[in-house]
Amino acid sequence: MSERRGSRRTGPSLRVPAAETALAAVLGLALFTGTALPSSQDPRPRTVKIRLAEDRGIENRTEWRAAAVRLLNDCFRAFGRKFPLELVLGDVATWIPGTGRRPMVERLGELRREVPADACEIVLGIMLPERTGDPTLGVASYPHACILVKNLASRQAMVYAVLHELCHVFGAMDIRERGSIMGIEGPGLAIDDFTAQAVRLNLDRSFDPGTFPLSPDARDRALSLFGRRAGSGLREPQVHLFLTLLFIEKDDLEAAARACSAAAEADPASPGLHNLLGNICLFRGDDDLAIAEYGKALEIQPREPGIHFNIGLACVQRGRLDEATAHFRAALEIDPGYAEARRALAAIALAGRDVASARSAIKPFILAARTGR
Repeated sequence: MSERRGSRRTGPSLRVPAAETALAAVLGLALFTGTALPSSQDPRPRTVKIRLAEDRGIENRTEWRAAAVRLLNDCFRAFGRKFPLELVLGDVATWIPGTGRRPMVERLGELRREVPADACEIVLGIMLPERTGDPTLGVASYPHACILVKNLASRQAMVYAVLHELCHVFGAMDIRERGSIMGIEGPGLAIDDFTAQAVRLNLDRSFDPGTFPLSPDARDRALSLFGRRAGSGLREPQVHLFLTLLFIEKDDLEAAARACSAAAEADPASPGLHNLLGNICLFRGDDDLAIAEYGKALEIQPREPGIHFNIGLACVQRGRLDEATAHFRAALEIDPGYAEARRALAAIALAGRDVASARSAIKPFILAARTGR
């Protein structure tokens, strides 16, 4: 299953501790340490191509690009020393972000829509910091293999952000582990055991946007790994989020709802978690709960078109066609290119005031979201 629009995760607020920064300045990437696959188990490295998308607003881009390529290649080599992966740069695309200051997750959505992977597997965007007000250094979409990081003045902070989000793309989540590259508190550049196990499960992940990244066998092993971590009593919302995605892929919506509720309880300020819980409720036929969760998401992130679209679908299910129309129009006002919202409006217009016909007309949108196609 791929993420629905509006259900993107919010990235953590990341800090590079002064001690790690000072050491990294001396040791380069030597702090990217910890558990790795034993060399005797290393298969032939899998080659994964990464497409760089550079913010057109960056000054002196020719000079900047040369420095960025050197930094990224250092990061890729460091990642390859820990796991049997050969990360290589493909082509470079120029990206023109929209005007204004927007949340990082919205910018990530723009990047996904406007810069295709083409012949590569991962898209990595680098954006001017002033295009967002978020303190977050970077965000990533695991299902879509898309990364966005800020163009930071500190080389060490850039290294940290790129490695952190690469781990996300390969199935690692933020955890309470001091010194870890995925650490919520006191992050560093070490690979802890849990992160290493999560990445290993994703070494053969799919990059096809129409399929879930993990095979059924790898998915079940991930359920076991993340289930044990979730049972540890730590407040780690992304661990519960990943469990949610795994349960949805396994078609266990009851377990998915429990996992997503735990994630939203651990991080109530995340619009993505409330939106995803709304999606699950909508899939289960609990339209009122879906509308309530979408409402919470909308309070936090009122300009996310995907949330307006989702709440519009739920309103149609409840026979509230005027409200549905208002939300579909709101989605189009924010994103005039939102084709699904335009088609949903047309479907309601064709149905007239007949609720049953309107429900039938929007059913394909819900099924498409449910299956990820």
